[in-house]
Amino acid sequence: MSRRSWRWAVAMPILVSCGQDPGPIETRPHPETGWEAAYESHVRESLADYPELLKIDADRTSDICSNFASLGADKRRDFFVAVVYALAGAETDFRRTVSYSEPSLGTDPVTGRGVRSEGLLQLSYQDRASFSKLDDRADRACAFDFEADRSLFQSDLVRNATKVARGSFLGSSERSILNAYRNLSCGVFIVNLQVTRLNKSRSFLEALGRYWAVARPQSARHEIFLKHLREKSPCE
Repeated sequence: MSRRSWRWAVAMPILVSCGQDPGPIETRPHPETGWEAAYESHVRESLADYPELLKIDADRTSDICSNFASLGADKRRDFFVAVVYALAGAETDFRRTVSYSEPSLGTDPVTGRGVRSEGLLQLSYQDRASFSKLDDRADRACAFDFEADRSLFQSDLVRNATKVARGSFLGSSERSILNAYRNLSCGVFIVNLQVTRLNKSRSFLEALGRYWAVARPQSARHEIFLKHLREKSPCE
């Protein structure tokens, strides 16, 4: 959740793998670095829960997808897959275990510690509770299990004590919030919530930027976001 500014500065190569049916989440590949074909399949599966996202006014996407109005449903899904891919690339360089301190956001009521942005899309444990008040689909989409993660979370903080207050570290890959598929599911939910519910009067990028700083033109990582978007977008 780089909701204020981008911080993770280590550039990593993009590893893209191809595959057939990705199968159950538990058996799908999710290396600590890279982007998987299975991730794209999972994002498409998640988009099925938000038909309203495919129907947004084309004027809202005019600055990044001038032909959105002419895109069919499948191509619109391709666009939103590209958006999620671009967010992951700009936020973490496709590193799913990145954990970053957000001191300006106070205390996470779920963990009882300072808010941390974590995983491919830089989300927080508090997102499920916060957003379920607005849309009950958050309970299913943001299925982070802090009680199961508590011990590993505490171990991560102890092991990286000098970086807890400020800065980034790589967390324990077994934590639920660092599971690529759970993180992506929640991220798609948040994209939909920001765009179709919370910021209806804003452009698509402005709506994204209310949660992810890399979507804001003034962000140091905005051009990287746009670069990754162009790599997969069906837009002109």
